[in-house]
Amino acid sequence: MKILKKIIAVFFTPFRFFLSLGIAVFLWLSVFGDQGILQLERLKNIKNELQLKEKKLEAKVKELEEEQIILKDPKNLEMVIRTELGFTKPGEVIFQKEKPSEVQALK
Repeated sequence: MKILKKIIAVFFTPFRFFLSLGIAVFLWLSVFGDQGILQLERLKNIKNELQLKEKKLEAKVKELEEEQIILKDPKNLEMVIRTELGFTKPGEVIFQKEKPSEVQALK
């Protein structure tokens, strides 16, 4: 029993106890704290996801800017208006082909 008390007295001094406790707290906070390793990994993943979204959005913006340039061209604008909206120039006559099913329905 006396030997055990001597071992405890030598190895578990208050200084060593508080030093060990301090190191344990430091390690705990380094891994699990607000600025710990786990939080750092989560933030890196979020950063990578946001960078990927940013690249996709930049590509979409570039695509829309190119489309805007094309639509500002008067010839392309006229083509879009004619094909999608069915507009004609004054004096222009449009001939439409009828589908066979429509011809049968009219008879």
